[in-house]
Amino acid sequence: MLKSRKGFTVIELVVVIVVLGVLAVIAAPRFLNLSSDAKIASLRGLGASVKEANQLVYSQAVIEGQEKLSAGSVTFNGVPVDTQWGYIKPTYDNIVKVINFSSEQLIEYSDIPLEDWGVYDRSPTNQGQKILYFIPRGTTNIPRDISTYCLFHYSLFSTLSEPQYYDSTQGC
Repeated sequence: MLKSRKGFTVIELVVVIVVLGVLAVIAAPRFLNLSSDAKIASLRGLGASVKEANQLVYSQAVIEGQEKLSAGSVTFNGVPVDTQWGYIKPTYDNIVKVINFSSEQLIEYSDIPLEDWGVYDRSPTNQGQKILYFIPRGTTNIPRDISTYCLFHYSLFSTLSEPQYYDSTQGC
């Protein structure tokens, strides 16, 4: 009488390993999109820093009586910062005075940041409006309409109003 053996053959094991490998290649990137999540978290963290710095500068402008001036200047951490209606005037030079972060000023919207952040200073056709776009390192192929890409947006209008903030996580 023959004894029956229990177990798997080598072929069965190889087939199972191949199937698991194919599933891992297909499914893993969908569940482990860590790079995108990290960019989004970093984007939101920088956005929170800009908002908080703006509140601190505005508080200083109120103390100095400059919150109603269309063009003013306050001293923040011993450094003069240009203000508009008491808020940080959206220029690269002003932002780097109040926030300590690894950045570089981008000349064109399509420039690729080499530092942690690229800051693109834009003056659209709306009179008196200034916009700063904060673009994370590694961002490439930026479309012409950069407002729909991976960036944080800070703008201030020429009228007496609060700053506008938003982040776009498309393309992160």
